[in-house]
Amino acid sequence: ALVTSAVCFNNPNDDVERIIMEEARSYFSGDKTIDQVMANIESRVQVLVGEKS
Repeated sequence: ALVTSAVCFNNPNDDVERIIMEEARSYFSGDKTIDQVMANIESRVQVLVGEKS
């Protein structure tokens, strides 16, 4: 067998990954520039970190 076992775990960065994926869509669809997307990601992650502190 190629895979003999697997372990599932909850990724603590799921929220950050979700933010990145949401913002990346607007870049790849041509709605926002990369600079706009990066600024949005930074802002949203800062809010998230503030909420979890």
